[in-house]
Amino acid sequence: MEQEFETYKLKVNRLFEQPRFIILSQEKDMDERKKTEMTLNIIKAVVVRFIKTILIKNKNIILCTSNDEITNYVKIGLLRYLALEDKANRELIEKNIEGLKEILKEVNRYNTYEEAM
Repeated sequence: MEQEFETYKLKVNRLFEQPRFIILSQEKDMDERKKTEMTLNIIKAVVVRFIKTILIKNKNIILCTSNDEITNYVKIGLLRYLALEDKANRELIEKNIEGLKEILKEVNRYNTYEEAM
């Protein structure tokens, strides 16, 4: 489980690189930039923790959220930093969110496959 978790964690980290760069490059004030970076790290940590919870396979854990709720949380969290007029960057971030959806589907498929064995 630990190896799979590290693999998915790397995928999520790669997925967050581009949005992080786009968002932080728009912040001019250093204090605001630090706050924004902390928020982005929290968003990423929520995703990573969700994946880890799925992979643990502990029957005593009840997931109170879904893939859709997690991706919506990420979408709102990332797009709030971009102006509505910034369509190019918003589209890039939307593509990354689609990538996140695929990763979460893959994690669920992996977990289902492992349970069947």
